[in-house]
Amino acid sequence: MGGLAHLLNASVIQFSNWPLSDGYVTSLNLPASPASVPKTGTRLSSNSMSFLQRCQNVLFHIAILVTRFVQMNTLDTMFAKRNYPWIQVEQNEASRPIFASRAEMIFEPIRPINNRIKFFGAASTMTPENYISSSSHFQNDPITLTPSVILRSNISNISAECESCHRRSSKVRRRQWMFDMMQTRNIVQTRQLELRTKYSSIDWDRVHNEKFVLVTFGSVAQIDKIHYELLESLLNTFGKQPEIIIWQSNLSADDIQRIHNLTVPSNVMVSSWVPIKELLAHDNIEFLICHGGINTVNELGLFGVPVLGVPLQGDQASNLARVVDMGAGELMTITELNDGKLNEMMGKMRRNLDRYWSRSEKLAQMLAQHRSFHTGYQKFWLNWVARHGKKIESKRFVRYEYLGNVDNRLWMKIFGGISILAFLVSF
Repeated sequence: MGGLAHLLNASVIQFSNWPLSDGYVTSLNLPASPASVPKTGTRLSSNSMSFLQRCQNVLFHIAILVTRFVQMNTLDTMFAKRNYPWIQVEQNEASRPIFASRAEMIFEPIRPINNRIKFFGAASTMTPENYISSSSHFQNDPITLTPSVILRSNISNISAECESCHRRSSKVRRRQWMFDMMQTRNIVQTRQLELRTKYSSIDWDRVHNEKFVLVTFGSVAQIDKIHYELLESLLNTFGKQPEIIIWQSNLSADDIQRIHNLTVPSNVMVSSWVPIKELLAHDNIEFLICHGGINTVNELGLFGVPVLGVPLQGDQASNLARVVDMGAGELMTITELNDGKLNEMMGKMRRNLDRYWSRSEKLAQMLAQHRSFHTGYQKFWLNWVARHGKKIESKRFVRYEYLGNVDNRLWMKIFGGISILAFLVSF
């Protein structure tokens, strides 16, 4: 697409469906030393890496460079064969005015960043209170004892009311800052009716009265693609949990019974589609189990919900690693999931839930404050590039060309030296 956009002679924004992947931003000359910056797609921590982990990171970095080299040369050869030899994809990418990331900046590892990188994140999403679908926070308002109440009540009733009021006020509500922004009960009740109508496969009475864990693995890992043993293990594990399990997937409970001959436990609700944002904004959610796609991670930051992550592919492992680095959840591998360790990890989440919630809420409040300072941020930069993108290509205040060949040659030499050394040692 980058090469084709060059033929249109139009202003182009480099927009990634990943966060700041090193392969994508190489052409913008963004430094990403594998000795300190964990590569996108790895589970390595951005806080600290051991020597062996840094060596692993170097090998991953070299793999990215080799892949990038093959990709760029293939595309350049293709354009040359079609009589467009002047199109050099990497140089064209380097001339982009800005690179737009779908991630929030707070989830970016510590690294040098230049001003051409813009973090759009969840900028186009409404604020959290617009998704609140629970009304329990309206029921816990302090009770005011007026003279008329006192006259109609005896002493014992007043004492009971005061004791109840004290218990309510002493309980610390999670995300009180979010629920305080929703003061209109009618809006929430209307939203509840809409959800009941649109998502009739969910037992909303139970959702509004019991704690629940939300499970979603995106569009990749659907139930009909999971092998029988793993599906049976997951259902058995979910059936042991004290909370309701709301599992978003492509099969209903009846379909699972019909196709796999497995009975879905009574505390598990399986639905082909669920309102993720409304459930994340619900008062009864305990935590989320997910694959760690960048959209889901942005939503976790928006609503301040802890996560138990099971990365499946691509950038998901590094997305979740950043969340874990900030103390807002736990991370397990697909191998551990297959080995039946989900119950153990859910127990660990439950034991440390207060700490995860505390960190998640702080991250959400930080992001909310950041967005309040950048109202219209995404719209501004899109319009700015549309107006000035082509004009600034001829300006020299920013060097719009790829400078990474020297760095690439260095790492290729290191890779070559390691390969030769390994070859010599093997004899």
